[in-house]
Amino acid sequence: MNKKVFLTGAAGFAGKPIAEYLHQRKFKVTKILFSHFKKRGIKIDLTKKILLERDFDWIVHTASHHKIKDFKSKPKLKEKNNILMVKNLIKFSKKNKIKNFIYFSTIDLNYSPYPLIKQRYCQSKLLCEKILLAALRKKIFKKLIILRIPSIVKKNSGENFIINTLYKLKNDLPLTIWNAESKYNNLIHINDLSKLVFYLIKNTTKDKKIIINCLSSKPIILKKLVNYVVKKLNSKSEINFINKKNNFKIKKTNFFSRTNYKFFEVKKVIDLLI
Repeated sequence: MNKKVFLTGAAGFAGKPIAEYLHQRKFKVTKILFSHFKKRGIKIDLTKKILLERDFDWIVHTASHHKIKDFKSKPKLKEKNNILMVKNLIKFSKKNKIKNFIYFSTIDLNYSPYPLIKQRYCQSKLLCEKILLAALRKKIFKKLIILRIPSIVKKNSGENFIINTLYKLKNDLPLTIWNAESKYNNLIHINDLSKLVFYLIKNTTKDKKIIINCLSSKPIILKKLVNYVVKKLNSKSEINFINKKNNFKIKKTNFFSRTNYKFFEVKKVIDLLI
């Protein structure tokens, strides 16, 4: 039986390729877009009551205000809207008896303190997780999957640490690497994320609650990773490695990740980007 998926943010950086990936595998994907997009799909303002009445097996909620620049203007409103979208999707799920929910959260919730520039974003994601978990306890959902996601990367993706690093190395520009002796795997390739969502929907488990850190496997020391890329690109960049300890601490959390899915290795992700 083909799964029927209600996918929000279907025109977004992550939502669009995930929608295409699921569609190619014969899932019936209903693409939900913000009203300002001109692309094909159902345009719904998720901060308001969702009037659509249709039968779905899964909700995959990728839509949110998440970019740092989003929160430079009206940050309280952006935080409120992230929370409103989740609340309205829960009401929509209850009304239409949709029992399975995948929520795109952030890996930043694993660290303390939250980065100052991401504080309101992190607060909104944390509260959304709590609201969804409460809905699970009330048996509105049979299964809730929370994906704590790091930087999503692909070729020609937006600015982030690894994309900026690769750009400088490709163009022989000077580069400073902080925390050079620390391990790095704080990224996921969009192909990997798409496969993960497909895997989670396709494979049934008894677990009602699954929280997954979506980090690439086989972390690598940053200095070794940069040297690996330098060699592959034959880069002439002048590199300054600084071994400064990170001020962020990893929080102790109870994860229920009993999935056999194997994430791409860090080196594989880098090779896909080069």
